Amino acid sequence: MGPICLHAQNEGPVINKPLPDQILDQDGPSLDIDLKNYLSDPDVASPAVQLEMMYSGKTEVIYLALFWQHTPKTAQNFVDYIQANRYSENLIHRSAPGFVIQGGGYRFAPDFIIEDVPEFSAVENEPGISNTRGTVAMAKLGGDPNSATSQWFINLKNNASTLDDLNGGFTAFARVLGDGMSVADEVANIPVYDTSFQLGGAFGELPLTEANLQRSSFVETTASLIEPLQFTASSSDANLVTVSLDPIGGLTLTPSANDSGEATITIEATDLDGVILETGFKVTVLPNVQSYQDWSASYSFATPEDAAPSEDPDRDGWNNLLEYVFVTDPLNPTHPPIRFQALDTGNFRFTIRKNVGTGVRVESSTDMTSWTSIWNSSQGPSGPAVIAYQTTDDLATFTLRPNPFGLNLIPRYWRIVVVDI
Repeated sequence: MGPICLHAQNEGPVINKPLPDQILDQDGPSLDIDLKNYLSDPDVASPAVQLEMMYSGKTEVIYLALFWQHTPKTAQNFVDYIQANRYSENLIHRSAPGFVIQGGGYRFAPDFIIEDVPEFSAVENEPGISNTRGTVAMAKLGGDPNSATSQWFINLKNNASTLDDLNGGFTAFARVLGDGMSVADEVANIPVYDTSFQLGGAFGELPLTEANLQRSSFVETTASLIEPLQFTASSSDANLVTVSLDPIGGLTLTPSANDSGEATITIEATDLDGVILETGFKVTVLPNVQSYQDWSASYSFATPEDAAPSEDPDRDGWNNLLEYVFVTDPLNPTHPPIRFQALDTGNFRFTIRKNVGTGVRVESSTDMTSWTSIWNSSQGPSGPAVIAYQTTDDLATFTLRPNPFGLNLIPRYWRIVVVDI
């Protein structure tokens, strides 16, 4: 089978799984979310490479996607040089217009001394991807397929017929993204000089923006690692929820210390080809509720009377006391069902407001006539019936055993009784 031609797929960012809505507590802890767990670039693996080219008093950037799947050893070799800071302040020492531009072999040292880039051991040849225009390949010694170390080149045209079979085939390990080839072409148009007498045999095709050997006349390069997606984040209400991002896609949500409500967080993911994907999610900041009075004060009831525990202002059949206990909205008749279930083990699990106060109890019965109280909210998680307790945001989930007092009867029925708060 002949060499593989890997062309740019131009696939934009994708959503691996939706970002879930979040609930935060007023004046509570911040929440960290790794956006890379939810969004990705299907045609560029992490890490990618940012290759800065400095010439003619400006800096241009070429982004590279490494072929991790097909050339893992060569891709890792390139990354090793970057991480060892050996691809900083390098120079393009060879320009063959219509063929390649080449770097990675030499760098600037203090006092404008040009020195060899320190080399790691040679990397095993991994041919198989065709040297088409826009691919990046490793240079090597003639007659030795496994001699590539630090030097690389960008193919300015389709060099498959020349390089795919020569010397065991040249390993194309990356491709130029977006409009990066316009930068490579511009560098290839810089005048080329034979400076082998002054600098040595490797500098017979040296691109110089001016006909002198001042550092400012060279094409200087620095390579660094970059994530395939760059993120921005914004909040529809920055006073309620503030957002911050780190360089690798870590999103931090910080709730207000004084306000409660809902905000929409908008995320933009931009790939290195410039394609943008926008998505988002909602964040609810729950009021800092220590009592029923705190809770009712956080809502805008039409009248003071509507805030009473026995009132049902949204006419959904739940009075305010139930809305408070089960953490639902007293002004919205649409809400999730009460979270409770009888388990196959005979245990009972339910969810209510954390630190709800007194006045809530759980009762069991075998016939729905005689009821036995097995837990009440004044006991909290230390009650004798409690076998598991978990908290999330403003919710507390209890799992109760049916016979905390040595009763032999297995209940067929459970109920939650809310008397007062």
